[in-house]
Amino acid sequence: MVGHPARRQNLGRMKKKEELTDTQKQILLSKGKKGKGKKKRKGCLVAFGIVLIIIVAVVAIIFVSEEEKKPTPTKTETQIQTKTEKPTQTPTYAPTSLTATEAEAQIKAFAKKEWPDDYEMQVWEFNNQKKAFEQISNLPQTSDHNKDILLKAQAEWGEDYEMVLCEYNNQLEAYKEMQK
Repeated sequence: MVGHPARRQNLGRMKKKEELTDTQKQILLSKGKKGKGKKKRKGCLVAFGIVLIIIVAVVAIIFVSEEEKKPTPTKTETQIQTKTEKPTQTPTYAPTSLTATEAEAQIKAFAKKEWPDDYEMQVWEFNNQKKAFEQISNLPQTSDHNKDILLKAQAEWGEDYEMVLCEYNNQLEAYKEMQK
């Protein structure tokens, strides 16, 4: 009989050799061999890893095939979606249509919306927006005033007068450059 001597002695104490089945003998004798159990565990881990990779690959393939089944919108559908997403508003020439008190109320509301819990920032935003509003209101008196560019900037930035003024100045500068 092959195996560790202590195992052989225990085998004899537990039962007589004849009463053990071949499988029980193999199990008891194989426990004495060093390293065999570790190899089996490594093999199981490798097999588990391979199965896991296969499962991930199958899920990825299913996900990609589901994405491909979704119909892509045609050009006209995209145009319709774009038109419905953006409300079509004709921009008004806001600075000249608002009184000073209306403008201040609008700017205060904007500052509170932008900085709901930060009063210091509300004051800072209010002052900057008011200054930008006044500059926009004075644009019609300038020699290089362009109402179309201002209307487009207002349509894009709405009540954010700082950004309206910035967009207007940048676009006007580029417009002048292109006119050379």
